[in-house]
Amino acid sequence: MMGESLSAWAKASLAKAERYRDRSVEVTSRVTTDCSLTKCVIVLDEMEDIPHDAYGKALEKFLDPDWREVFIAMSVERKRGWMGRKCT
Repeated sequence: MMGESLSAWAKASLAKAERYRDRSVEVTSRVTTDCSLTKCVIVLDEMEDIPHDAYGKALEKFLDPDWREVFIAMSVERKRGWMGRKCT
């Protein structure tokens, strides 16, 4: 009886871990994997009315791969807010 319970618990735990892994892959696949400096500059160039000093400060931040990844993942509205706060 105890062996059956342990076996059932192990199967349930493995199924739960598999669902979590699948969900993790699904969430991370929504974010683009291209967070290159070139991609960030292209996205930045597509934004209108960015002051030259903010543009330059954004380029400095893009030297850090973490900033690039965050920037690419943001919505356009959030990018504008980020440009206003972090780059002015």
